[in-house]
Amino acid sequence: MPPETNEILTKFCSRRYSISHVHIPVYLGVDIQIRENTSFYSISVHDGFYTTDFYEGELVRHDPSDKDPKEMVKEALEKLTETVYLYSKAKNYKVQLIACSYDIARDYLKDKSYMVNEETSMMSEFWKRLDAIPFQVQTSGESSDERASAAVRKAVMWLSPAYPSNLPRISVGYRHEVE
Repeated sequence: MPPETNEILTKFCSRRYSISHVHIPVYLGVDIQIRENTSFYSISVHDGFYTTDFYEGELVRHDPSDKDPKEMVKEALEKLTETVYLYSKAKNYKVQLIACSYDIARDYLKDKSYMVNEETSMMSEFWKRLDAIPFQVQTSGESSDERASAAVRKAVMWLSPAYPSNLPRISVGYRHEVE
């Protein structure tokens, strides 16, 4: 069950790990939706087989009298990058892949070329800070959580024809035989 929007999910734990400790490998799908002058994020956590966790919350409250829409989207993307970084550290995750919905703030901005530049910059930041493979995925979900979940599922499928743990995908064919 996702936490409430006012709950902070990015607190570091004080636990010390041994030198041989291995972080939990996960794949993340992210999306931003801007509505009512507030940016909201969705994070979908995938372990390679199933979606294991989901979070959504508020990123930034915007003042439209101070900033134009481009600055508001840039501010939201920067905050999302920081939130994902803190989230991975707080949960002891090693983010292997991060899939971003291609149509972040699609209804909010009319200038698509600006968004492509900002999203590319955000993806480079994920690569630099998290050492995660960034994907931009075209999704068509109605809500932010659907787009984040679809993005990570598509990216995992593109990453390899077999599941990341080297187990082949099983398909059931004609006469209910495993192929």
